[in-house]
Amino acid sequence: MKNLHAAVFLSLVAQLASATPVNLVQNGDFELAVSGPGDVPLWTYAGGDSYYGVDADYIGSPGARPGQVFYDGAAGNTGYLSQSIATTAGMSYVLEFDLQRYAGSGLPADNLASINFGLSNVFYQEDVDGDWTHFTISGLIGGPGATTLLQFANLNAFDFNQLDNVSLVEQERNNDVPEPAAPLLLAAAAGALTLVRRRRFR
Repeated sequence: MKNLHAAVFLSLVAQLASATPVNLVQNGDFELAVSGPGDVPLWTYAGGDSYYGVDADYIGSPGARPGQVFYDGAAGNTGYLSQSIATTAGMSYVLEFDLQRYAGSGLPADNLASINFGLSNVFYQEDVDGDWTHFTISGLIGGPGATTLLQFANLNAFDFNQLDNVSLVEQERNNDVPEPAAPLLLAAAAGALTLVRRRRFR
């Protein structure tokens, strides 16, 4: 019986792990690249006319972003950072990211940040001068094919746009039965473990 309870416990833990959303974006924290200008692994960059790459955050709040961030100093021509994401048609997704736009000391804000998911524009802001901001965009629908293009467009006349912590996770599948809630799975797993312990010490 002890082995049975242990098996139930492990099964519930496995279900909980499978219910945890998986980030479909590769290198969304930009830690794979060597610091400095140049290519960003697992992403594609096009356009732009100035420096772009990954490095430590030297513009935002000190210590707010450990590790590396992506920066884009496209000034005259818009720079595009994109990645083809493995998606499922009819699946709903949630996009999260951290964005920082800096106009330059004493200069007016003259910048643009825009995001396309497939054929849809899902985010657009211009002339923003501010520190890091976290954004969440839900209800994004995967395209009809096996992948959907996620594309960030950046333009900053006087300084840099910075991006970090990009994630895309499944929200729900249309006409599908929702997965068990994580709290219920945790409670069930804890109950199974308690039974195992009680039987062990009897």
